[in-house]
Amino acid sequence: MPFLEERVDRVENDISEIKKDVSVMKDDIVDLKADMIVVKADIIHIKSDMVAMKGDIVTMKGDIDELKGSVGVLQRSVGNLERSMGLMRDDQAQMKATMFEMSNMLSKLVARSEGV
Repeated sequence: MPFLEERVDRVENDISEIKKDVSVMKDDIVDLKADMIVVKADIIHIKSDMVAMKGDIVTMKGDIDELKGSVGVLQRSVGNLERSMGLMRDDQAQMKATMFEMSNMLSKLVARSEGV
């Protein structure tokens, strides 16, 4: 019977090893569950941050649209100023021509009045 006793001892040892392995696996499962709770909490925070970021992006898009509108207004204002400056240059040139003409007319009047 030593063979049978030996086999029974091996089976008991194997059962003991399996029990130890199962115990380690249970501990690992408990650790994994705790880690999953932490991961779930992190996911909740990430989702919350994403919602806040989406709100910020919407705000930024609105600000960009507003800036584009302001740039358009500034471009039109610059165009209006350039046109006004052009008109002022034209007026100045016309005034110079008129002054030159008046100067010629005055010199002719002076020349006539002096009898030249």
